Amino acid sequence: MAAEISPTSNDTIPTGTVITGANWQRYLRFMPAGMQAIFAGNHFWRMPPDVQIEIGDSIPIALPQRYLEDTASHAKQVTLARVPEGGYIPAGYVAGIPFPQPDKDPELAPYEIFYDAFYHYAPRLQRNFFLQLHFRFLRKLHSDRDCRLGLFATDAS
Repeated sequence: MAAEISPTSNDTIPTGTVITGANWQRYLRFMPAGMQAIFAGNHFWRMPPDVQIEIGDSIPIALPQRYLEDTASHAKQVTLARVPEGGYIPAGYVAGIPFPQPDKDPELAPYEIFYDAFYHYAPRLQRNFFLQLHFRFLRKLHSDRDCRLGLFATDAS
């Protein structure tokens, strides 16, 4: 399988292109490694033989205004603190993007980019949705008797 290759800023897939099981290798440079593995079909998870993915227009989605305001008011106080074991952890983080300009210090930029991704915007609705799925799954694993006796917590609160 080919390694993941970052497309250049001029590379693009035209709107309307259909990626199929027969032509997917032409678009490797646009796919993350996991998607390449699923298309390759060498694992349990694989694309169906008749897969068709039609490429649509890009739709920019702006971050919520409150998140941007939090970034503007709190990012100035965030620093990276060196830990004795090696590496860095953020100190002073409150909300928003901790390091909106991670390219200021080339030595610390990889850590800043990591923590920007770690503290990414995640709507509460999304988080609660996955919690509810988790608890529904766990309820099915345990008998109703265990839940009635309080041997197993069944709510997300």
